[in-house]
Amino acid sequence: GAAEPGGRLPFALPRDESHLVPFDPDADTATYDLFHGQWKLDRDGVEPHRPFGAGLGYTTFEVGGAEVAHTPAGWSGDVVVRVTNTGRRPGATVVQVYGSKLDSRYERPLRRLVGFGRVELAAGEVREVAVRSPSGSTGHGCTNRAPGGSRSASMPTTRLPSSI
Repeated sequence: GAAEPGGRLPFALPRDESHLVPFDPDADTATYDLFHGQWKLDRDGVEPHRPFGAGLGYTTFEVGGAEVAHTPAGWSGDVVVRVTNTGRRPGATVVQVYGSKLDSRYERPLRRLVGFGRVELAAGEVREVAVRSPSGSTGHGCTNRAPGGSRSASMPTTRLPSSI
């Protein structure tokens, strides 16, 4: 326990194999559509056993107060988030910003990862973190009107139990 674990899952773990895409072990090839992994779970309304990006640590964090950073020319591409280490130990977490295209003509994932940033904080420390998102995304609870349509973004709210 001297060092904070830093690994995060690069995929989602479903609760049951029925939450996976169909699989034929006798097939020579397989073609999957856009909806697999976390995107399939989101579309199907299934809570994962462990979500994409989940990780363990020795402290706890609170993430909130997300705002879209604006410049005179418009949205800067940054989502500024307040992160608080609410535990008794120093630690690190990864802030994830998810976006969605609300008025797409095509079926798309409900949310896509559009930016992330790692932050290390001492016990009790609070810091604002700017997460860079590509053009066409926006921030928590906000809507950005652009020629491509309306977009929205959010912060994940899934919390891992402390008894893992």
